[in-house]
Amino acid sequence: MIRRSALLAAFFCLFAAPARAAPPHVYTDAELLAMASRHSAADLRHLPLGDGKYTLDTPRKGYIDLCRLPRGRGGGAQHAGPWIHGSTWNPSEKIFVQGRQFWNDARFSMSLDNGQRDFTGNGLPVDTPTGIFPIQSSDPAFQYDRNPNGVEEQDYSDSFPLHPAYTDPPSCMEMEVGVMTNGVPLFNGFDADLRDAAAHEVQDHCDGHPQSGGEYHYHSLSACLKNTDIHHVIGYALDGFPITGGTVAPGKFLTTGDLDECHGLTSAIMLDGKKTVT
Repeated sequence: MIRRSALLAAFFCLFAAPARAAPPHVYTDAELLAMASRHSAADLRHLPLGDGKYTLDTPRKGYIDLCRLPRGRGGGAQHAGPWIHGSTWNPSEKIFVQGRQFWNDARFSMSLDNGQRDFTGNGLPVDTPTGIFPIQSSDPAFQYDRNPNGVEEQDYSDSFPLHPAYTDPPSCMEMEVGVMTNGVPLFNGFDADLRDAAAHEVQDHCDGHPQSGGEYHYHSLSACLKNTDIHHVIGYALDGFPITGGTVAPGKFLTTGDLDECHGLTSAIMLDGKKTVT
């Protein structure tokens, strides 16, 4: 499944859709700064909800191109929180799942071999905490989201292309779309009811939570990833394209509206210790 490089934008975070056969425009730092300068701090308090913004056929800008609809509907948050205001939401008003639990047995490693980027890990976050799951009835988050799942160790290994290629036509997205450099899987932007997961579901202070199998994951940019600028790789999409943050300069961010229908763009980044255009 070929997906294009995802950029973790600050607004309406929808991730890693696929690439096109022809390489797109390569953005300079000056062009990226000009785009980011169009957004104000007030915009961060009125993020557009991504509820139901999906397509099942042709990728569209601002939409997730799904391979199929979820088999089981239901789950996720039981009630909309007061941080949701009609068609927008305010992350600064959103509450978090309480607690900070570090996982001393977390492991994650990456190696390059025979044209592949190989990953192994156990799904637990390395050097970053989780909240206390299942969500406790005493936690204020419980009145909105009663996530009954605990965080459980997984066992996975995977290989992504070291030199990913653009494809035509683009391919669709499943639930899991990549892995972050702290070993946490990255899911697409929806909950089981095709609502904007980052807005509706109550996650912990690192913006993560477990699903029914205990797999801890993110749907959006984690606040616990330390360097989220546009040049720094913080993960990899399943097609091998790198994932970066959306910070262009202090207080200046790219948004989903700045990205293409594949939720990405092409610019110079630091990849494997080298300046690379991807």
